[in-house]
Amino acid sequence: MEASLASERLPVVREGIVCYAPEQAEGGFDRAAAAAMAAAEATHFWLRHRSRLIAWALERHAPGARRGLDLGCGGSSMIRSLRRARRGLALDGTDLSLATLGLAAARLPGVRLMQMDAADAPLV
Repeated sequence: MEASLASERLPVVREGIVCYAPEQAEGGFDRAAAAAMAAAEATHFWLRHRSRLIAWALERHAPGARRGLDLGCGGSSMIRSLRRARRGLALDGTDLSLATLGLAAARLPGVRLMQMDAADAPLV
């Protein structure tokens, strides 16, 4: 029997988040590790500089962009950074881990978050 693609399955909702790969939602970070990572985001040199670089590249190469997607959004540092840099940009986020998406949801009211495997994303 052949495995079905995420785009061929109906998503389920867990903890208020649409899940396209619910069988993998508990993988990755546990809640304590996700919280520790999220706490470090504001001061971690790599995450701060990466966010600035991506905001610069977006402004330079896609100044008219109205929508963005952060695949692997983790605890939300990139989305929060892009929200500050580009006020009118509508952003969505995805991650495999439901634990990190729970943290992102608390920090990002109004942002559509989805649990999925980026290698099997139901995006068209």
